[in-house]
Amino acid sequence: MSKRKNMKAKSEISAESNKLQKQEIALNDEIVNPKPILYRRPWSAATRVHHLIVELGLEDEINVFTVEKYPEDLKTAEFKAMHPLGKIPVYKDGSFVLFEAGAIFLYLVDKHREKVESLGLLTDSQRPKLYQYLFMGISELYKWSGILYEHMIATEEEKKVLQKQVDAIREDWVNNISPFLERELAGNQYLAGNEFSLIDVALFYDLASLEFFGLPFEKGSPLELYMNRMKERESYKKVF
Repeated sequence: MSKRKNMKAKSEISAESNKLQKQEIALNDEIVNPKPILYRRPWSAATRVHHLIVELGLEDEINVFTVEKYPEDLKTAEFKAMHPLGKIPVYKDGSFVLFEAGAIFLYLVDKHREKVESLGLLTDSQRPKLYQYLFMGISELYKWSGILYEHMIATEEEKKVLQKQVDAIREDWVNNISPFLERELAGNQYLAGNEFSLIDVALFYDLASLEFFGLPFEKGSPLELYMNRMKERESYKKVF
């Protein structure tokens, strides 16, 4: 091999070595400083948080990871180290771990406060209503969805056992919750007025779930028009 060819070969080996070294550094950097992760399942309680992430434009900053093997992957020792009951959602940022959809939702709203304000998605005066609708969804409506889901997949005998609870949910929806929301939306396009806000994100997952499970949304009512308006948003197409 000529001296020139030898030098060229050494140069190529050196360049390849540098390339591999850079890849190794990048890989190590990724391991040491990964992006935050939200563990989710489609239409699970994590959907509320995923919806928030998309509306805030944080998709490049937070890795939304879909748990494929359900529930097996949630029962592993590694996952239970993050959530003792092996449930989702779980939010992990390095060594920092947080579970419970409401906690993660409010944490992200506070962590990204500047972005929230710059997008005009929440004012200080709207925060009490955000808390109201978020916890109304989590403490009441989400439980309804669980019972309606159980009823939907139940055997005929099991349906008979659950029917009383389902009837009570329908009665509460028709006589109490739906009329309340109709009043809140009267003359308004969204829950906080005529501008979309994080208050809508806080509750929409629960309303979409109840609609899916067959609770009535009166045709042409402010509530049905509101649901249609929310479904036109790009975030709906990405998340639901």
